[in-house]
Amino acid sequence: MNKLVVGVDGGLDGAIALVAEGDPNKLIDYWDMPIFEHRRKKLRGPKKGKISIKRLFDHVSMFCVLANKLKDLRKKYDIKAAVEIAHAMPKQGVSSTFRTGEGFGLIKMLVTSLGLECDLIRAVAWQKHEFKEVEGEDTKEQSTTKALELFPEIILTKPRNNVTIVYENYTPKKVRESKGKTLALDGRSDAALLADYKLSHWND
Repeated sequence: MNKLVVGVDGGLDGAIALVAEGDPNKLIDYWDMPIFEHRRKKLRGPKKGKISIKRLFDHVSMFCVLANKLKDLRKKYDIKAAVEIAHAMPKQGVSSTFRTGEGFGLIKMLVTSLGLECDLIRAVAWQKHEFKEVEGEDTKEQSTTKALELFPEIILTKPRNNVTIVYENYTPKKVRESKGKTLALDGRSDAALLADYKLSHWND
């Protein structure tokens, strides 16, 4: 049975990619991490009337989407998951650090509940392998460059389409869709390269 890896870059700007064994390896599918955008109007205090925006993981959608996509693939592939180990960054705030850990825990729970063997991989490990022949020092640029080389069909410049907007304390006169990012989406490239790395280190 051929092998397939679910690669997960687990940040709020992350993504999930399915890469199957082949010559070369084949990108089966990929999508952005499902999230909520919680927009809340402040009712008191010096910032009364201001709209605060908080982004949260949509773990229910995360589970349902992956379960649905793996439904038929399980018949054809031996499947494992590769999840990048999350860690706090220098000068990262307490709330941001908490959300990083929360997302990492949710993803581990998700893949385990789907019956997948989950391999936790440090970013430096897969990047050292995947970026060997890629010039430059910016890992985001190296990631998008390498992903486009291996998987020319991957789209890295479209705005995200994974945001569900939730309003609190007000109803907008006009619903505004989240603009998302229009820069290179390295979450998608990271997820695909992480899966590619795991395929070459299947028994590690």
